[in-house]
Amino acid sequence: MQDRKIIIGATGFVGKRLLACASKIGKSFGTSSKGGEHQKLDLKNLTKNDLGFINSNDVLFITAAISSPDICSKDPKLAWAVNVDGTSRLIEYAMEIGARVIFFSSDTVYGERFDDFDESSDIAPLGIYALMKSEIERKFLNVAEFKSIRLSYVFSSEDKFTQYVINTHRKGEEVDVFDSLARSVIYLEDVVQGVLNLSQNWYKIDNKIINFGGDNLYTRADMAQILKDAYLSDLKIRKIIPDAKFFESRPRVINMKSPILEKLLGCRPFKLSDAVIREFEINEGI
Repeated sequence: MQDRKIIIGATGFVGKRLLACASKIGKSFGTSSKGGEHQKLDLKNLTKNDLGFINSNDVLFITAAISSPDICSKDPKLAWAVNVDGTSRLIEYAMEIGARVIFFSSDTVYGERFDDFDESSDIAPLGIYALMKSEIERKFLNVAEFKSIRLSYVFSSEDKFTQYVINTHRKGEEVDVFDSLARSVIYLEDVVQGVLNLSQNWYKIDNKIINFGGDNLYTRADMAQILKDAYLSDLKIRKIIPDAKFFESRPRVINMKSPILEKLLGCRPFKLSDAVIREFEINEGI
């Protein structure tokens, strides 16, 4: 039976693009908590009866989660029900029938790290969201059919920050950007290509954990400046410092690297400046 690619969370930022690309190379479909054109799957109220669509040769890409650190902090019971309890039941069922799982984890499981580091580093989760991701990894990393990718901030013309910058620029207003929140920003196309390569070369890749981060460490101010240099020449940028409470649920800096990702991609990840140019060209200036 041909491997199918099932994108859990196909209406999300990453899941939507992943499903579009997966559909071009083989049989695939997506799930959504609201159903609609996708298979309905509500992780909050999940039972085995909801999972009959999964086959033994499938590869599940679990992108669905309550990912906002602020929402996780304000309603940890709801977030745990989705991000841990429901997700665990989904993975357990997939394991039982012989399906494979690529779990979309987070760089926040490493905690605050100013020096660069790779997959060999110990984790020190900072924030409830990070604890939830690390709990799923703890449960399943010893299972052969499970692999975890730890995502940094994912850039595309449709990510939340870039959309904020573009929409604010259109209004002729000044953008407020943090200059103290830094991540190894990665291009969405590298994420999609990387996980598809991982699914297609599952048994050739021994690594259970792969860091998905880009070429360099960028603050939000850096990202705004790159957007300005590329296309938004009259963009007005104001650097601001968030209050201390903002960093109670998220690290300031995560300088994540990976010697594995380049091999997985077959090339170096996009530089952010090149990714910005590519996005504007594809979308005709946005």
